[in-house]
Amino acid sequence: MAEPRRLVGLGVSLSTARSQASELGDASGIGMVLRLPARNGWGPTVGFSWTTLDVTSGPSGVAALARLRLRPVMAGVLYGYARGRWAASASLVGGYSFNSVVVDQREAGPGRAIAAAGSLAWRPSVTVWYDVGPRLGLEAFAGYLVTRPRVTFASDDAIVRRRLRADALILGVGLAYWVF
Repeated sequence: MAEPRRLVGLGVSLSTARSQASELGDASGIGMVLRLPARNGWGPTVGFSWTTLDVTSGPSGVAALARLRLRPVMAGVLYGYARGRWAASASLVGGYSFNSVVVDQREAGPGRAIAAAGSLAWRPSVTVWYDVGPRLGLEAFAGYLVTRPRVTFASDDAIVRRRLRADALILGVGLAYWVF
């Protein structure tokens, strides 16, 4: 049987984001994996690291009753190393994060987060792949997303805008299948 062509692999990943800010909670989720052929040396890369973090407190210290949705779209450089079934890479990407707030409409309260502006974002990361078979690969990922969105909080007596340090350690594992 001939080796499959390795142009694009698709799969699923489980990830967790550990926020470094006291105002934000942690998040876990399921996402999509796009795998491209491994290479040795330098090359271009893209990064997304989309996540949603609970806003646990607003400026007054009370629950903000919302989730901060971060959608960074980034590009940068990657250094890769591939040998046999193993491939590893380190990358640095940067770009713009499209941010928004998802409000819990079942509850009302003071100091509610109501909006978030876009922000610059960057992320160093490390990825390791292991080919389990000719078409299937396992991924381990670790990255640190840095972004500082301006979030608007509203209560009956004031509207407050402040930057949140939405930096997060992102860890993930994934499984991808070579489609082409």
